[in-house]
Amino acid sequence: MRVPESKFSPVTVELVEKIRMWRNSPRIRANMFDDTEIQPQQQQRWFETLAVSSDRQYKVFYQDSKPIGMLSFSEIKKESCFWGCYIGEEAVWPGTGVLLAVAALDYAFNTLDVQLLSAEVFEDNASPIKMHKTFGYAEKPDRFAVTKGGKRVKVKCFEYMKQDWEKNREKILCKLPKQIREAADSIVFE
Repeated sequence: MRVPESKFSPVTVELVEKIRMWRNSPRIRANMFDDTEIQPQQQQRWFETLAVSSDRQYKVFYQDSKPIGMLSFSEIKKESCFWGCYIGEEAVWPGTGVLLAVAALDYAFNTLDVQLLSAEVFEDNASPIKMHKTFGYAEKPDRFAVTKGGKRVKVKCFEYMKQDWEKNREKILCKLPKQIREAADSIVFE
């Protein structure tokens, strides 16, 4: 199986509407704290604020030059930040979610240079919970949240320390299929 080229680039004006379409899909909205449908003018304001924001970054995930999803970092401080992601396209290379996870850890610790990366996942979103456990995230106490749509949800909380990723990265990647390891080692950030 051929390994795809994986690249993460800043959001461009040309992709604002595509990102809104991804984000508004029921599959993705169901796992968002703000689960309301985003209108075009709201999306445009979001894009305009990205250029002046110092506490959040969004990267478009390209696979073989095709935009397929998003990687986000929020509440960026000197010591820590949160991350999230979604795959907007349906037909993607097997292992794409794992590549997002590797990219998040590498970017947070090597580019943002934070010491702690946090993630929150709805308790019924099994795939990311399994992935966080596989990668060795520390589980923190669960919490409850209310989505913008008014639904009360239980949230699983995870943390990863930079020093632990530096120690564990190669061991974790060695447990993955060869193609995913190769793809993870060739991720590019712009």
